[in-house]
Amino acid sequence: MTDSLRRGTRRRTVSIASADDRAAIYQLRHDVFASELGQHATRADGLLSDTLDAFNIYFVVKRNHEVSAFISMTPPGPHGYSMDKYVSRAAMPELVHDKTYEARLLTVKGTCRGSGDALLVIYAAYTWVKARGGTKIIGMGRREVLPLYQRLGFCLTGVQVQSGAVDYEFIVGTIDEISRAEIEHRDAIAKALADVEWDRSLPPIPHARNFDWGSVE
Repeated sequence: MTDSLRRGTRRRTVSIASADDRAAIYQLRHDVFASELGQHATRADGLLSDTLDAFNIYFVVKRNHEVSAFISMTPPGPHGYSMDKYVSRAAMPELVHDKTYEARLLTVKGTCRGSGDALLVIYAAYTWVKARGGTKIIGMGRREVLPLYQRLGFCLTGVQVQSGAVDYEFIVGTIDEISRAEIEHRDAIAKALADVEWDRSLPPIPHARNFDWGSVE
């Protein structure tokens, strides 16, 4: 048992979201993007989802089995990206090709902000894209968190849009650029992963001390 667990730190896991996790994700999306930020109108059912949820992958941090943070990754395909609602592909052709993935909806539960959960879900998504041969990740970064994305290897495009009451800027990061940032911040990543269980649904990584290497087939 680690020192942090002896002190009562809540157990954290990082994984790809299961079907059962989706209801909690949609509720947290509504709490943050509708009730807190005003990007969307509030709904009576307290849930927020969209058509891309039929195609995307969610990466989640859970504390004692409850979702505390997540990020969505939309793979390339005919279903398109969220960015298509805001900007023409013809206007930004350099952003998209057949190995481009779109990150979206980075969300951390209010009581867990500043805990490293955001870094954990971003890192999980990046390792997953890299393992599948993706070469670029695009997204819409909320203005308040753009410095975080820049530290992680993303570049600002200067193209800004507003959705509801929220201001965004399109961002892009190549896997090579993000990998260089990973090396630069490896100590911070290792610290964030120190007491985290890294699920076998994700690509194995050397930092994950609690990963059950013997279970990999």
